[in-house]
Formats: sequence, structure tokens, C-alpha cells
Amino acid sequence: MRNKMIILGCIFLAILGCLGWFFWDDLDNYLTGINSQPMTVIVLAGEIGTSLTSEGKVSSDYISPGKLEINNVFRESSSEFTMKIRNGTSIDNKYSISVREPDRLEEGYSVIPLSWISLSRKEIIILAGETKDIFITINIPKHISSKKLMFWFSVKNENSSTVKVELCSKIMVNIR
Repeated sequence: MRNKMIILGCIFLAILGCLGWFFWDDLDNYLTGINSQPMTVIVLAGEIGTSLTSEGKVSSDYISPGKLEINNVFRESSSEFTMKIRNGTSIDNKYSISVREPDRLEEGYSVIPLSWISLSRKEIIILAGETKDIFITINIPKHISSKKLMFWFSVKNENSSTVKVELCSKIMVNIR
């Protein structure tokens, strides 16, 4: 009986090893995020859809994350976080960066006064295929009327002459 259990265990491990060998690239890509997309992929610069590069990676412009919820922010404090901007095109692009009032508010949220928000940069040139970080700081005053605030982080490709597409990421701030 013990020999049968050992043989069955060895067969199971051999099958598992074979499956791992065949699917290792997919598993590795899943774990390292090589082929994964950010929370939201939004198309920029007149590109329609996404395409795959010769390495099988997604080629598209995007900002990440597409939706960000910042919790446990205190009154009279500053919160800093990072947004990523990717130039998925084959040319260098200049992007304008801003924050703005959202077109649509989530239920229970109010618009944050934009004067409370500062950006590390208002414009950035990103080389073809590169990703850059933009730092955003939110300064919360002592007296506020709403504990749930919202704004949009906006990126526009300034090189596009025919179509100006604005990418927006939803930022929600929850104050304690």
C-alpha cells in the first residue's frame, strides 16, 4: 500500500512538473505582470485599440491606476501619491497634465477644491515606449464640509494635431 502511494505521488508530481514546464511562461508573466495591463487602459494619440509588440507585450498609452481610492486621510494633513503615464506609441510625445472637476460624481462624493491639489509637473515629454511617474499632493485643511471628495487626474497628448483625447483617472479621497 505504501509503495502504491509513493508511486501515485511521483506520478502526480511528474504531471504537475510537465504542466508547469508547458505553462511556465504564462505563469511567469502572470506573476511578474509582464503581459498584464493596468487597472484601466485608455487609448491616446489617435491610436485605435491596442497592439502587441514582438515580445508579446501590450502596446498602448495609458495612465495607471484608472481609479484610486485614498482612505484614512486626516484633516490638516498632506497626502502624496504617484500616477504612472505610459507612452505606448513609437514616437516621443509631449503630454499636458492637470487635475479637474469630474464630469460625473460617485454617489456620496463632493468635488474637491482644486486649489488643495498640487502636481509635480504640468507638462512632460515621454520617450516612445517609456513610463513616467507624476507626483500628486493633496493638502487637506482643518475645516471641511464633506468627508468624501473626488477629482479627476487628466492627461492630454499635445503632439496629436487632429484628435485630442483626454485620459482621466478617477481619484476618490476619504477623510477620517
